[in-house]
Amino acid sequence: MILVRVRYSVFLLAISLGATVGAGVWSYSVAAAAGMKGPAETSLFLALCAAAVQILAAAELFRQARRKRRELDSIAGAVRYGGILPAERLDRFGPLGDSIRRILKDLSDAGERKSERIASLTGLLRASLALVETPVLVVSPDGLVQEASKGAREDSRLSGLETGKTRVEDILPEAQMRAVLREADRTHQAVELPGHLTFHPVYSTRGQIACFLADLGRTGIRDFLGGLGERKQAPEPAAAKPPNILGRVLGRFGRGSKDTSDRRRGAD
Repeated sequence: MILVRVRYSVFLLAISLGATVGAGVWSYSVAAAAGMKGPAETSLFLALCAAAVQILAAAELFRQARRKRRELDSIAGAVRYGGILPAERLDRFGPLGDSIRRILKDLSDAGERKSERIASLTGLLRASLALVETPVLVVSPDGLVQEASKGAREDSRLSGLETGKTRVEDILPEAQMRAVLREADRTHQAVELPGHLTFHPVYSTRGQIACFLADLGRTGIRDFLGGLGERKQAPEPAAAKPPNILGRVLGRFGRGSKDTSDRRRGAD
């Protein structure tokens, strides 16, 4: 009943009641026309009783459906807020409860795998930042410093830095996160501020800015990458060609024959 639309149920109930009462009235008219008034009244009475039973059964069915719906809403609320869900509550729904239990188990397994992946990526980020000599901060869109690289922890400009507590505006007054966030949303590119401070937006799978990588290096990352692009490898010296002995011999003979012919022309 939970999965059936109310208007469809009411429509089927109306058809059933109409058929029952119509059959009773038709049988009464036929029996009364045949002179059997007693059986006619009995058939009409039975038809009316059947219609009343149908109405009472439908009312009870609707009441149970409403109660099941409230129970299902409470189960959804418990799942939403991470509460404990007893198995007995799902057993009341029969096959539907079994399906809900399997769905919840699959969701729980997927959530655990996602949590493990997030934990591993977080550990990898911290380990990577611990090896970075350049001052780099991981800043949330609201300006809270979440992580810091090795170079940032050793930088004298960031002496009062505490990850998870310090806001980037407190240690870098020129970094106004509202303006940075607005500019990054508009251009979808890194936002460069005076003093070699660059905010690189990091996007989530939904295309929203999840955090910023704040580069405080003496040379911005763009300048560094541009310098890499301008560097050209020195051309390797051309390898000396091996001597062509045959060509030298032929050239010698060629020059000799040419000198001999010149001498002959001069004697003539």
